[in-house]
Amino acid sequence: MPAATPTSWLLDGATGWRTDPLGTLGVTVGTTSGIRLGADPEGPLAPTSTDGSLGGLTLPLGMALDQGGTLYLLDPEVAPERRRILRFDATIGGFAELPTLGPAGPSDEDGGEVRVLRAPASLAIAGSNLYVVDRGPDEDGPGRLLVFAIDSLALLHLFGPPAIGPVDVAARGRQAYVLDRGRGRVWRHEVGTDALVLVVDQPGAGNRWTRLAVDRDHRLYLLDPGSAALEVFDPAGRPLPRPADPGDLRDRFDPPPIRLDHRGRFCLPAGLARPCDRQTPPAGPPPEAPLALCRPGTGGLVFDRSGRPATVEPAERPGPALYRTAGGWTSQALDSDLYRCQWHRVELRLAELPPGTQVVVSTYTDDRPRRPEEVAELTEDRWSTHHVAVGGGQGPPGKPTGRVEEFLVQSRQGQYLWLRLRLAGDGHATPAVGAIRVHFPRESYLDYLPAVYAANDESRWFLERFLSVFQTEWDAIEREIDQIERYFDPGAVPAGPHLDFLATWLALPLEGGWSDEQRRRLLAAAPGIYRHRGTPAAVRDHLRVYLENLTGLALDRTAYPVLVEGFRERSHLLLSTEGTAVVGQGAPLWSPSVVGRLQLDIFAREGEARLVSTRDPQRDLFHQYAHRFRVFVPAAWVRSSEDERMVRRALDAERPAHTAYDLCLVEPRLRVGVQSTVGLDTIVAATPVARLACSHPTNPAPAPSLPARHRLGYDTVLVCSSTGPGGPRVGISTTLT
Repeated sequence: MPAATPTSWLLDGATGWRTDPLGTLGVTVGTTSGIRLGADPEGPLAPTSTDGSLGGLTLPLGMALDQGGTLYLLDPEVAPERRRILRFDATIGGFAELPTLGPAGPSDEDGGEVRVLRAPASLAIAGSNLYVVDRGPDEDGPGRLLVFAIDSLALLHLFGPPAIGPVDVAARGRQAYVLDRGRGRVWRHEVGTDALVLVVDQPGAGNRWTRLAVDRDHRLYLLDPGSAALEVFDPAGRPLPRPADPGDLRDRFDPPPIRLDHRGRFCLPAGLARPCDRQTPPAGPPPEAPLALCRPGTGGLVFDRSGRPATVEPAERPGPALYRTAGGWTSQALDSDLYRCQWHRVELRLAELPPGTQVVVSTYTDDRPRRPEEVAELTEDRWSTHHVAVGGGQGPPGKPTGRVEEFLVQSRQGQYLWLRLRLAGDGHATPAVGAIRVHFPRESYLDYLPAVYAANDESRWFLERFLSVFQTEWDAIEREIDQIERYFDPGAVPAGPHLDFLATWLALPLEGGWSDEQRRRLLAAAPGIYRHRGTPAAVRDHLRVYLENLTGLALDRTAYPVLVEGFRERSHLLLSTEGTAVVGQGAPLWSPSVVGRLQLDIFAREGEARLVSTRDPQRDLFHQYAHRFRVFVPAAWVRSSEDERMVRRALDAERPAHTAYDLCLVEPRLRVGVQSTVGLDTIVAATPVARLACSHPTNPAPAPSLPARHRLGYDTVLVCSSTGPGGPRVGISTTLT
């Protein structure tokens, strides 16, 4: 590429921010979160936050969610020896104490029942195991680790002195990690095994760490309260660089669905509070509003730290500051490879710009590279401040703006450019810069004017800036023409009207509630579907895209959805007078009930017969099945009535006009003679949990085609596992399957 060809530097989380080693002060730089103000060292987002969430990276201390979305918590407002483990019970809409697990009674003495909790301090859930750190009589000293089976609350393991002295436990997937503070060690326990595996062994860190967390990649984070910092280790126990701010780590953790506000309250979202189909929200509430998911009408519930119902006043004042009020970021030297290059313009993409915040952009250019120390010592008059973006009217805090600010670089010529951002806020919200693109060199319209206009340096500088106003508009038009092909590519076409317009070229209706990514997925699949339109394969491929958008899964082309055409579904036995039909060969008989045509003295029962006066009754069987097919889809993928309407819209759009279909939502179960065809209407899955008093939620309304669930004698059976006296007792000798 010629050196003078216009090009650009892109700075973002994907390509790298190219941050100066000494260029961050009071800000965090994340892969997906962008550049934003750092957490207030004394606020709820600091590693030493009072709720024990390590600055919002994990659930608060003493909280855990199982695989079914049920919340467990410790009651911290009582004396350590009276603490209880509570579990949310959706049938009563509140928390109840775990049966057979509770504080030691007055008569309990050392050496008594090992199941009895003396001073529980931390909870974690890995797989189907509940891990409890029980400190014992000395709350500040090492304790013991008890491992219970969640379903039966049976004690599976007991780890404690002298082998280890656990003080905290964290979990990820099927692995639990235990912190032995006194020895500076971290142990790992795999669900289903009996032994602990040593991961971190740092004797010099004895009695220094107090908290433990695990990210998605099983990196370990240990809190040193003395320095208010997190020490990081890889999954093999090797030390990693310390982060400057917990905000730098948020991209590594799943956003916790529950956070405490400044008054110790938390919101249990509707997805976790309902008794049926409990689901964890796809993303946690923003740090600025821990109770956001419990606004009126959302269905969420508010509790205090002890599990008691709480209220939220509409006029409550905000709590303590979450972020620093000011911070700065400086880039490394951006090299143009052009001596005395005149840099052109900067595009600043703002991910967030809440009211009360601002971003100030400055540049500095030079023909020689400078060390980070030299850049840090530059006086303010050496920087050229070009742009100030002020928040206001951008919606609530945390809402992405997608706003792009564009401005001219007014620094003089130089081969290298340094970019500086100054972020400011009120402490309760932060601006966020999502990406920066710096264009160079400047192709000035002054080059097309006589040389006399550029003879004087000041005149040349003024004319370049003046003409750039018009040049920027024309350049944008030229770029659109040069990149016109991207409007014909589903992966590159801009979101919004351009994406919808491309879909009209293919006569492809797009769902209004879909995201841009979901729309692009269907648009990209359309050419392949249209090549065999009108066939079962086309209907299946079209529906598969809809199901991928509904579930977020990458579906196997050989698996669901399954289409079965009526004439292929079964062979029917037609009795004739010639004796050619043989009963007893496994072929089902055909009866008038297939259509239900009204025939006096033959098929005339009220509620079953239908008034059908067209076609030949002798060929009803063929009319019924020849142009009809059934669609089998796992019921877990289509949970609401809106989901089912969307699936039916997909089928109606692609099925041949002369055909009809039946949508069959398949529950993961096996019923011999009714639902027993593997790969079609039978799904082998984990044992379902039945709730006899559970009804389908009304908001959102369940899918009408969902089969019945939780019905005794239909899909739920009481199985007695004991032949002793007393009969079947739920939870003791009887299980629900």
